[in-house]
Amino acid sequence: MRSILYNVMYFLLKVMLGIIMKSCNICKISKSKIEFYKDNRNIDGVHSICKYCMSMRSKKKRVKNK
Repeated sequence: MRSILYNVMYFLLKVMLGIIMKSCNICKISKSKIEFYKDNRNIDGVHSICKYCMSMRSKKKRVKNK
């Protein structure tokens, strides 16, 4: 029980301070929350893919669909 409470408190502290780091699911690099697009469907409010990887993904799709 203590570890769950600790994890919740730690997460809330990071949210309040605005220092949440998140790793991109594609490049696997830890980046700040600012480097991700907003997504209200996720609990942390941002996409799981960073802006850079998202743009590269879109460019590949555009080239493929030409």
